[in-house]
Amino acid sequence: MRRDWWVSVLQWSLWGVVMVIVMGWVARSRLRARPEGDQRTLRHPISTLLIGLMGSAFFFGIAIISNTVGKNATATIWTTLGFVLFGLASLPMVADYFFARHTVSEAASNTGACGASEAACGGLMWSASAMPQA
Repeated sequence: MRRDWWVSVLQWSLWGVVMVIVMGWVARSRLRARPEGDQRTLRHPISTLLIGLMGSAFFFGIAIISNTVGKNATATIWTTLGFVLFGLASLPMVADYFFARHTVSEAASNTGACGASEAACGGLMWSASAMPQA
């Protein structure tokens, strides 16, 4: 069956508009003002959490549907496991929202990976004068 050209144009135009709206929302959530005491701490905006949760829910939902309601001859354990793996792949975004805390100072940046000092975590020093003396 042949599709008209305008169906493809409409489909991709709609996709483009949705992407512009989502990316605008992500950008606006990054630019919100933070409390004065939190200005040197970098953390993920709420949009990161929501995108991670929606991705996980979507793929875990497809995994459930592929084994129950949508069960057919092409649905195997491998298709279900594939959807479960995609759902698990979204979970690091959720974890990073809760656990990632990066700090920035005049001397260095700390990735916050181990919760210790910049030197112990492998933080990035801005200048040689900021390095600890041996």
